[in-house]
Amino acid sequence: MKKNILLILSLIILVGVPLWHSNKEISKLEKKISDLEIMALVGGAQADFYPFSGGLTGGGAGALDALTGTDNKDAAFVMLEADGTYGNAFFPYVLDVDGGGTESVPTIIDSGDGGNEDWELAIGVFNGVWSYGDIFGHIDIISDDNSLSTLQCKGSINKLNGAETTTLPEGLTGMSIILYSDDATVKTIDPTATDHIWLNGVDNGANNNIDSPGAVGDYIVLVCFSENNWYSIGQSGTWIDTP
Repeated sequence: MKKNILLILSLIILVGVPLWHSNKEISKLEKKISDLEIMALVGGAQADFYPFSGGLTGGGAGALDALTGTDNKDAAFVMLEADGTYGNAFFPYVLDVDGGGTESVPTIIDSGDGGNEDWELAIGVFNGVWSYGDIFGHIDIISDDNSLSTLQCKGSINKLNGAETTTLPEGLTGMSIILYSDDATVKTIDPTATDHIWLNGVDNGANNNIDSPGAVGDYIVLVCFSENNWYSIGQSGTWIDTP
């Protein structure tokens, strides 16, 4: 009897331990594969990651523009909580050592290493961040903001009051905004110097404004199908081009 028990225990040890070790190694492998998939998204297997909660600019401890010793295609994930400008927000960035762009927060942020290095917002890779309204059924209602930010143009509605001009941010692929008139005055929509508004399928040219008809309930839906190109995909009444 004792011999049988010892034999069974020996078989359990001989078979069970290798299986446990094998499953543990498989779990490690799955984790590595998952990490590699993420790294491939943001710039390849050589990418370094800088996940932290801190400011975007300012050069202080924890700010994105204070990071040094970075390499091309490194990734930084910045999480803000109750920020004065962006509220609770998540920003995925990829470093471009040859960027050389003019700093435009939050789209482009100068690297702490100086030179032409830029942190560029990875909208294309992390599109879900910009379309969470579609996923969760939540739409941000903006109360009469005449200078819209990049983050506000993610499927939000801007309720406008009074005869006024509303400035759009630089158009990046996938951005969208609904502009709604809450009173019977003309609303002017002003793109940046390099942006075009395609009204009823017609390119109005760079930096050309559009005007609403001037009635209560006027609205227009603008979607950026490609960089610097806003397209009207729905509207009330007759909006006009005002060069």
